[in-house]
Amino acid sequence: MKKFLSLCILVAIMIFCSIKILKVNFPLTYIDTVNRYATEYKIDKYLILSIIKAESGFDKNAKSKANAQGLMQVTEDTASFISHKLGDKYTKLLDIDTNIKFGTWYFRYLLDKYDNDERLALAAYNAGFGNVDKWELKSGFDISEIKFPETKEYVKRVELYYSIYKKLYRGE
Repeated sequence: MKKFLSLCILVAIMIFCSIKILKVNFPLTYIDTVNRYATEYKIDKYLILSIIKAESGFDKNAKSKANAQGLMQVTEDTASFISHKLGDKYTKLLDIDTNIKFGTWYFRYLLDKYDNDERLALAAYNAGFGNVDKWELKSGFDISEIKFPETKEYVKRVELYYSIYKKLYRGE
């Protein structure tokens, strides 16, 4: 009986430590800002956090080879488009509030464009909606139909992160 109790305690400690490690790797960084814009644009906050994790790894100063910037990796061209649509001027894409607002708005725009198909919107967020439109993907498409390997991996990664976020923080 003592061995069984010891084993149960050990398993409980391992589970507790695993959850703590997962929460370090899947943080709720910038949650107030994410929550505000996720609520405003009617998107699950965990999906936005998953996009941020995939795009920048929560590095607010991240810049890509394509000159995408900030947490949600918004380019100047996309920011100009969003700014025009929102009637909202921006000065710095590296500003956390602006970057999350613009990235979340843009993802909502893509969801609307693709009839709330998250996978199509994610592919378009990464590869551009012009490419996704050329691929003529339909709702419920198989991920193997994505033409760019980087975009395939991106969509898989965000979907994985999203499932982890939902399980890790459900009820919080």
